[in-house]
Amino acid sequence: MSEEDFAGMDKKARSSIILNLSDEVLREVATETTAKSMWDKLKALYMKRTVENRLYLKQSLYMLRMSEGTSIISHLD
Repeated sequence: MSEEDFAGMDKKARSSIILNLSDEVLREVATETTAKSMWDKLKALYMKRTVENRLYLKQSLYMLRMSEGTSIISHLD
């Protein structure tokens, strides 16, 4: 892959990441120059393996309930 092709793909990837972030999160990664560095920064910020995060995820799993009158497909989505 040529350097020019890679630069174009990286620019598209950065654009996709930027379009899918809220303003508060975007401020955290706005200074990054490549898609990989943006992704690594997001990963460092939000994929922490802390006790609080594990407890929150467990609580979310245990409290997950299917609303009455909804289809299984919409519940799984």
